[in-house]
Amino acid sequence: MKNRHRTLLDSVSIAPDAMPAADSFGTESQEGKEAAEVVRRGILVRVSPETWRALKLAAIQNNTTVQMMMLAAIEVVLNGHGQSPAP
Repeated sequence: MKNRHRTLLDSVSIAPDAMPAADSFGTESQEGKEAAEVVRRGILVRVSPETWRALKLAAIQNNTTVQMMMLAAIEVVLNGHGQSPAP
């Protein structure tokens, strides 16, 4: 199981300019706040300290956050299954 996770992480490469805008994952822009309230749900994933350090380092190198990288990874997985995140 551990090797499967490593393979999944190694197969995803995220360039800084490929990072999705926050609005593509259900967060609101200033205009959106006035239009409607967006309901979001959280996901908790536990990773090893080594994986956390690698994710944090990748985020720093790509001038982003681990949160945005995880949202981009979710989008990659959903797109690979013929689905896309709700706007």
